[in-house]
Amino acid sequence: MRTDDLLLASGLICVALGAALCQFPMIGLIGIAFFVVALGLLLVAVIMARPNGRVPPWQQLTGGLLVAVGIFLLLATAGYASGLAYDQAMSSLRSTSPPSTGRWLILGLATLVPALAITLGLRLRAGWPWRRCSFWGIAGWGVVPLALFFFWIFAAKWPLTA
Repeated sequence: MRTDDLLLASGLICVALGAALCQFPMIGLIGIAFFVVALGLLLVAVIMARPNGRVPPWQQLTGGLLVAVGIFLLLATAGYASGLAYDQAMSSLRSTSPPSTGRWLILGLATLVPALAITLGLRLRAGWPWRRCSFWGIAGWGVVPLALFFFWIFAAKWPLTA
């Protein structure tokens, strides 16, 4: 496995774990640390993504900026998803109304934007084949569902309030 692929995979897993943990008391600090580590890993992965063939410098810069925007949007979307899952869990504990379906639909659509930005940015930055770029875009799209999956596993075992 190439170093840039390993860094991308590690960064995406750290985003999912960070989003899942950041809503829990005290453990949330570890989740925030996971976000910082994920940001570093993903940005280093973008810098290390070596172009296949001849890619003009302006295209590398544009692609790098697009991937960076996708990474920041992914972090924001994962954090929002975690907050929405927390609201859902707390509404069931407090017998209040859960978050509206519209918020979940917006989240579902919002997860596509970072995935597309990562896909197109990697294609421009490194000139990788569409298949490889699409794989990383799909992996970026899967971070939010994975974060929600982890959150619900942890919510069954750990307290949600202090």
